Amino acid sequence: MDIPKQYIVQCIVIAANNLRLSSEKIEVVALIREFLNESVNMEEDISSMKKNTFLSKLAIKLGESYQYIAKSKVDFLRLSDKFKEHSHNMVRELSNLLDGITANELRAIFNEMRNKDVKIDLSKMKSKSEILDNQIEQKIQIKKTEAAEEKNEIPEEVVTQKLKEEFILDVEEDEIDFEDFIKIILKPIKEIDSLLKSIESNKYSIDEIIGTMQIVEKNGELSTKIGFDIISEMHYTFAKGLKLLAEEKVNPNNDFIESMRACLIVIVAVVKDKDVDITNYLKKAQVFAKNI
Repeated sequence: MDIPKQYIVQCIVIAANNLRLSSEKIEVVALIREFLNESVNMEEDISSMKKNTFLSKLAIKLGESYQYIAKSKVDFLRLSDKFKEHSHNMVRELSNLLDGITANELRAIFNEMRNKDVKIDLSKMKSKSEILDNQIEQKIQIKKTEAAEEKNEIPEEVVTQKLKEEFILDVEEDEIDFEDFIKIILKPIKEIDSLLKSIESNKYSIDEIIGTMQIVEKNGELSTKIGFDIISEMHYTFAKGLKLLAEEKVNPNNDFIESMRACLIVIVAVVKDKDVDITNYLKKAQVFAKNI
């Protein structure tokens, strides 16, 4: 495992958790995370980011964090505090970046960094509205062709307006803003915690276990899709624990219950940005993940 890389990526993810993000901004965060994850030379890539007007201030914070985790003698007793400090220091610069750049612009910048021989003029990029208009017109032309083949007698202007309405209202399933994400993740937590109490007193059914496992797995997939590694890891660990319980491969003893509850505590603390030290809970959940 590339520890410095994971440290930097998680700093960005936790910093993003402190912000209210639209679907566009979530995509931008995902692009940053992907760029860093794919980095072969993190120091060189951060240096390239510093040379870009949009990315320079965030890159400076990334560079400070990278120097600490990769170049200095790490005090592991203070590592958690330093991580929180580094991620907190990125919040402001990440917020400013998200307010000033689109996903398409950032994708072009990263492409230019990865392919330095390819020159990309951002001033000539199409705006989001132009792209949307082109998509609408393409869809309209397809529909018009289909309508013509069926000899539809509806006036053309009515068809055009109708198709525009359909296109705009045709929201993809993966278009979700950060507030919706929080609601989806937190909604089942109380019921899941109640199930843990039922398991603790041995008053549960296999149907309850399976139903809850499916919800947790789905929310884990959503967290992965958006790019929140810690949250997705906790969901997958919890779901695996339920699966093993349903298969009677684990004993629902006190340690099992506490480890499963630790996963829930980490999920809630990270999603709601609780200013509490969850190091022990995270450690317990990760040890549990390795042992099941």
